[in-house]
Amino acid sequence: MIIKASNHRGKTELHLNDVLFVHALDDDVFANTLEEQYKLGIKLYDIETLEKFIRINKSVVINITKIKDASPLFNSKIRLVLTDGTTLYVNRTYIKSFKAYLTGGAK
Repeated sequence: MIIKASNHRGKTELHLNDVLFVHALDDDVFANTLEEQYKLGIKLYDIETLEKFIRINKSVVINITKIKDASPLFNSKIRLVLTDGTTLYVNRTYIKSFKAYLTGGAK
């Protein structure tokens, strides 16, 4: 799937397979790839509904295929390391749905 995005060079089309994670900052939504960050014209919850994407905390949705490592922490969170080395955390609120998604359940 391709979505419209923009960066410092102007407007472009972004393949969702290239997206590592999407995060919200204030009223803006950004997609991060291996190369750079893009501003999106859609909301975070729109990305969350797409196949291979799941919310891990209030402001971050990740591409599940870009997880390199996942490890539980003592504070009821899960630490994720993405293929580019970025470390993100699954918040307690989202752990149940995250585990269900990984084991083939619904979001």
